[in-house]
Amino acid sequence: MKYTDAHCHIKPNVFSNPNVVGRICNATQESEWAVFAENSGDETFTSIGVHPWYITSVQNGWQSRMAEILRQNQTVMVGEIGLDKYHADMPTQIQMFIEQMELAHDFRRPVHLHCVGAWDKMLHILKEHKNALPPAILAHGFSGDQDLIEKLANEYNMFFSYHASDNATDGLVARVLATPNDKLLIESDASDTATQIQILQETVQTLSDVLGAAPDDICAQNYTNFQRITSYVRPID
Repeated sequence: MKYTDAHCHIKPNVFSNPNVVGRICNATQESEWAVFAENSGDETFTSIGVHPWYITSVQNGWQSRMAEILRQNQTVMVGEIGLDKYHADMPTQIQMFIEQMELAHDFRRPVHLHCVGAWDKMLHILKEHKNALPPAILAHGFSGDQDLIEKLANEYNMFFSYHASDNATDGLVARVLATPNDKLLIESDASDTATQIQILQETVQTLSDVLGAAPDDICAQNYTNFQRITSYVRPID
């Protein structure tokens, strides 16, 4: 089977398993941006951002440096960014998240979203900035209320990616079943290729069991959805 990985942290210049036909590699802090941006495109796409865990590592002027990379690299998305209840300085997290969302809007790039324990704040921000949002949002490892999924998909063009280790989390089956087929993606969230392929295989099997669909059909649908989320940054021939 051929797999797609909607969210990982493997350096994009590291050789990918030949059975992984599409992947999106996410940088989480500025020290990673250059190598990720330089190796984006084709089957490997990249995102650059400041993850809420690393907000204290930023240096003054990061906004203009991010903007310049996005300006020079059409295939680069914005991420992984977001909010995390269990990490310090929520006001700064919110400020930096909004600034990065504004850059994604200005450059018409999808966002890769990290949100843990803060969906109330996230929904408020999305509502307040509804006229200045990115073209698409991918909520990776989505752990919010299943009842939010339809609203998020319809109002904010949000995609949702899941991985097999979420199987231990209450509510995964309900979330997967509530996710529209055209917004459902799989991810590894891995930092190395060996772990990546193992998680992707386990995730496809999990989704096959939950949805009652053949693994090949799960892979085919995810490939189509991967094409949808990356269509915003594919080079124009």
